[in-house]
Amino acid sequence: MDLSYEATALAWILAGVIVLWVTEALPLPVSALLAAAACVVAGVAPAADVFRPFSQPLVFLFIGSFILAEAIRIHRLDRRLAFAVLALPAVGESPLRIMLAVAAVSGVVSGFISNTATTAMMVAIVLGMLDAVEEAGRSSGSCPNPAFATGLLLCVAFSASIGGLATPIGTPPNVIGLAFIGQQLGVQISFFEWCLVGGPAALCLISLATLLLALAFPAGVPRIVGMNQLVATEREHLGHWTTAQRSTAIAFGITVGLWVMPGLLTLTLGSEHPLCLWFRSHIPEGVAAIIGAILLFILPGNQKSAASQTPRVLTWQQAAGIDWGIILLYGGGMALG
Repeated sequence: MDLSYEATALAWILAGVIVLWVTEALPLPVSALLAAAACVVAGVAPAADVFRPFSQPLVFLFIGSFILAEAIRIHRLDRRLAFAVLALPAVGESPLRIMLAVAAVSGVVSGFISNTATTAMMVAIVLGMLDAVEEAGRSSGSCPNPAFATGLLLCVAFSASIGGLATPIGTPPNVIGLAFIGQQLGVQISFFEWCLVGGPAALCLISLATLLLALAFPAGVPRIVGMNQLVATEREHLGHWTTAQRSTAIAFGITVGLWVMPGLLTLTLGSEHPLCLWFRSHIPEGVAAIIGAILLFILPGNQKSAASQTPRVLTWQQAAGIDWGIILLYGGGMALG
């Protein structure tokens, strides 16, 4: 069967973009924009149709989530979570439990912020842990097997990747998949419904990966001397909670609450209850993310913004530092789709 002119032109454009993405001759977001522009120039579709995906509600889910993640990173809430988990009595100085704790923190954090950012943060923490372990091992004569360091770093990489499956915003492919499901099948999957499947799946996969890494890269010692002291020192350096940290936690908590509220209401009241219908139609996930992001410019923080003498959690200059390239890449990919 002969293809129409539009289909043939789109096939050539798609092939060219794939080559650009694979070779990275141009930055990935630029290649995505080039593909969208080429579709209009070649007459594949009108500009209004080609650029419509850039204004989808899921784009604003990305923007709001990225701004929240930027606040969490700037105010070091991610490090607070990491060292709070490592300080739990159940973790202690056992190599296996330390590896499981590192995996748990990496998985949970990557469920809400970029997998890459999670890995960068956790690698810095793990490297500090390993330096302290090596120093303590030299003084006590019970240094763990060097292979354990390899296992711990691989644990961060695998757990951060797997943890992105737990929530719809954990990694961009989740959001892209949700958009295609909604467009092609007419099925809308809520944040809560995704987590009911993605959460347990991520938990099982992270646990299995960690146990395999523990077997493949054993520490060779029953306990890692000095770990408790390192964690206590790092938590002391973090100091007391700042105003900005509390405000960030509040904004993030409200956002997550709005994300899961429709699912909780459906479980308790039924899917056709007026309150459930109102929540689904008036506060979708993208709007909830934007509300949480806006709160960061309203709630008190540690520093003054250019537009206000009252300290706020984030300034616009900080918020503008999010990864806009991912958003453009998403829009361009959806335009091709």
